[in-house]
Amino acid sequence: EDEQDELLNDDESVSPDSGAGSSKNPFDLLNEGDDADEDNADQYWEMDEFRLAYDRFRLQVYADETSTQKQEQPRSVKNALNSASTSNNKSKKKKQKKGKEGYLSTGKRETPLDVNLEALALDIESSSQQSGLTKQPGFENFKQSKPSVLHVDPKYLNVENELRRIFGSKVVKSFEKSNQSSSSRQVRGGRRGNHHIRKTVLISPSDHWPRWDGSLSMEFLETKDGYHYFRYTHSSSYDQAQRAFEAAQAIHDLNGVASVLMYHPYHLDSLITMADYFKFVGEHQMSADAIAKCLYAMECAWHPMFTPLQEVCKLLLALDSDDPMGAMFCLDYFALRAGEYAWLEQFSEDYRTDTSLWLLPSFSYSLAVCRFYLEQEESSDADTAKASSADLMNQALMLHPPVLMKLVAKVPLKDQAWTNILKNSYFHSDQIGIPSVDHLINIYVEQNYLIWRLPDLQKLLRDGASHVIQTLEHNKNDAKDWTCVRKEAFPSNKN
Repeated sequence: EDEQDELLNDDESVSPDSGAGSSKNPFDLLNEGDDADEDNADQYWEMDEFRLAYDRFRLQVYADETSTQKQEQPRSVKNALNSASTSNNKSKKKKQKKGKEGYLSTGKRETPLDVNLEALALDIESSSQQSGLTKQPGFENFKQSKPSVLHVDPKYLNVENELRRIFGSKVVKSFEKSNQSSSSRQVRGGRRGNHHIRKTVLISPSDHWPRWDGSLSMEFLETKDGYHYFRYTHSSSYDQAQRAFEAAQAIHDLNGVASVLMYHPYHLDSLITMADYFKFVGEHQMSADAIAKCLYAMECAWHPMFTPLQEVCKLLLALDSDDPMGAMFCLDYFALRAGEYAWLEQFSEDYRTDTSLWLLPSFSYSLAVCRFYLEQEESSDADTAKASSADLMNQALMLHPPVLMKLVAKVPLKDQAWTNILKNSYFHSDQIGIPSVDHLINIYVEQNYLIWRLPDLQKLLRDGASHVIQTLEHNKNDAKDWTCVRKEAFPSNKN
């Protein structure tokens, strides 16, 4: 205890009888102060640069000693640290002394210091804690609320950011340069917009777009079962544009549709018609521009209470959970192309429908693809409670075997191995016999066949098909069991 007091006490000189021996601690030179001999002035000058390090050293010594000897000698270490704190903060105490004599008096010096040390967790209890947050009040029962699977962070709706994330900045910049000439001609051909473009969430409007004409608006109808209901309304000028569009559409006059947009640039039906035409002739940029104007016009008309913050399939499902537009049969494809594998798994688990989503042809195969990519990303301590990608692929092939033949023809897959697999009676047909299921299979193959051009996924599909064939050779009753599952999941009386 005496040796520690001598080491940490800044106000006392080193005792010659302390048993330190002939070798003198260089840090002790700092404690000699004004009483040192002038012959040692050069040594003191060299030690000055270590003063800051010494201050930190003393605090570290205190922390280390306290963690092992706090219960044996609390008073000696505490007094030593108080003494060190007194010498290190002389200038600070002079500034604080005015008006604070009672707080800085000797009798009350230890209390605020102890509080500060506890806040810094420099005690024996803190060394055994892995996280300081668990001891803070209010954190014991803290749980983060799980976000809805239909919610989207608005920052992910920026088209430019998503393009850079997928293709890289260099590709996007080169594409923008190649389109600068066409965009400049488009600006020169029309009226240059010197108006203020409204800031929107769904789309980033271009500078050359016409001013929003206010032809659309949204009115609030009612609140029912906790949901707000709204309706789009048209102005008289929009109704006039709608009649002109219908007249041009009746005689298949594309020029007539284009003329409607000259006077009503945000007429939705005309924009969608022109977008389809541009897509048909290969002008994909102009087609995307027309669709973007539609989204811009519809968002400009939003009611202040209407804030969905979803896009495409999520928005359709949020508006009507009965899914009259069939958004459920596109959602898995968009999630796979965006690389949102974990989200698609979460959606299949959290979204409530009449039947399990994995029974649908699209989700049964897409969830196997998701699990395949997630297994490559996860470490060895991954959640083993989830089924593997191989198991999910086997289930998908047993539940919807016609998908295999359709993919082999659509992708196409020309290896001899696929020819041998398709010779098996279980994969020999491209129809399941239930009209609604066959329709859903056609939708899935038509949308997702490009994904199966990747070699890794082809191997997953091939291995799964081979495993199913081996399983059926040992137990033919499995095929009957999966037939019963299909009939229960997709009854003939439900379209």
